[in-house]
Amino acid sequence: MRTEAEKKPFRFAVIGGTAPMNLGLKETDRFSLSSTPYGKPSEPAVCYRMNKDVELVWLNRHGKFHKLSPSRIPYAANIRMLMEMNVHCILSLSACGNLRESVEPGKDLVIPDQTFDLTAKGLRPQTLFPDFAVHISHADPFCPEMRKRVFSAASALCKGKVHYGGTHVVIEGPGFSTRAESKTFRQIHNAIVIGETTQPEAKLAQEAMIHYCVLAFPSDDDSWKEDGEPATAEMIFKNLKKYGALSLEIIHALAEDFACDSTPFDCGCENVMGPNLEAVHTDIAGYLKTCSPEEEGRLREKYEIFGIMPK
Repeated sequence: MRTEAEKKPFRFAVIGGTAPMNLGLKETDRFSLSSTPYGKPSEPAVCYRMNKDVELVWLNRHGKFHKLSPSRIPYAANIRMLMEMNVHCILSLSACGNLRESVEPGKDLVIPDQTFDLTAKGLRPQTLFPDFAVHISHADPFCPEMRKRVFSAASALCKGKVHYGGTHVVIEGPGFSTRAESKTFRQIHNAIVIGETTQPEAKLAQEAMIHYCVLAFPSDDDSWKEDGEPATAEMIFKNLKKYGALSLEIIHALAEDFACDSTPFDCGCENVMGPNLEAVHTDIAGYLKTCSPEEEGRLREKYEIFGIMPK
């Protein structure tokens, strides 16, 4: 677990993607890792001082020039980099297709409480622990405390409706849904938006014991409306521009919130391994006795940060 010294200043990360973003802040630091035990991150993370107590860490998941498609984003490396920066919580900004009549693209916001993962499991990492058997609960994929704080900030600023709850359907992409697929996705339990990047990002953040929440910007109606125009890149970018100023206002409001109250969240996100590491089923101490010094060194470098390695 992080020490009190490591928690100062309070750092929260914003992972952005398709939506154009000009933070308008003075850069204070740039954290670059050419590699992590999980590969190279999308790009260097940039730090901004929001106020005397809070720093913002910005990361574009698609990398410079938006060169990484959803299937090629190095999700595990990105989360590991944020861990090494002592990030306390993550706000994910996500451009999404809308799946409900009650949501107005280009105006409303969505803070989902569930995901339904339909991504291709062979392409994206599903765990930060590929060398061991570690089983944690993903029953609630988003931090409830972060969701409350984001809802409070968004509700005070958004001129549209802020939809609190619902299932975020995640598909592989990069193409958009067929009409048949879109209509089928609407039948998923409480489905409200559809996107391509929230998983495995949310699962990995949970394993990293980082509080994680999605703020979804509905940019289109996917392709389920019989009399509606199916999603196009032109339509999506046009609607996303409408959210630019609002997203910045929400980020600043969160920074002020964290400055006023940065006490540990009472949500359990930092205790997913269990009080006695019950989630770790592997006898790591026994396994290390069978490893070469080189292999033990590799494993320690990769997993010491999680607090699961024996002394």
